[in-house]
Amino acid sequence: MSDYKKTNDLTEKTTPVDADLLRLDDSADSFAWKKATIANVSTKVQADLIANSTNYNALAILMKGYKEYTFAPRQSGTDAPILYLEKDDFSVTALVATYTDAGTYEVDMTSLGLGTDTERINIVVSNPVSGLIDGYKDFISAFVDSNTNLVINTNRDTTPRDGILNANSGVKISIQEMLEDT
Repeated sequence: MSDYKKTNDLTEKTTPVDADLLRLDDSADSFAWKKATIANVSTKVQADLIANSTNYNALAILMKGYKEYTFAPRQSGTDAPILYLEKDDFSVTALVATYTDAGTYEVDMTSLGLGTDTERINIVVSNPVSGLIDGYKDFISAFVDSNTNLVINTNRDTTPRDGILNANSGVKISIQEMLEDT
């Protein structure tokens, strides 16, 4: 074998691609040398992770790096918004919103058990600005005023207004807690 080299003498490749080959000793064939692509090895690793995970949701959370609670709020008149759950990585009972004032609603997030590090909490509002209605724009915002209370505001131009969180608005709100660096 004139091309034989010790592993330590080989040139390192730090960014392999799917077509790259790995040399391996096949334990099922008396340790004969075989080859495998990075793509094959990657597929096998992913399949093993999924097969050996007892909690697929925990694996998904780990892979994306955060836990989320996503809901679609719907509100009319002076009623408290109803929160239609779409995603719950926290496995909690449904969050409840209360009516505070025209265009202002609060969601008690205590059951999410968020940590006290508010820099790890993100609030994402989809479709925060709706189209023109009678020449005015509707604005929806949400913020955390403590690690247990989410405030949702709805305005038509700059005036607080109820009834903006309807089925036509398409608004969804996601509370995301980033995982701690370990």
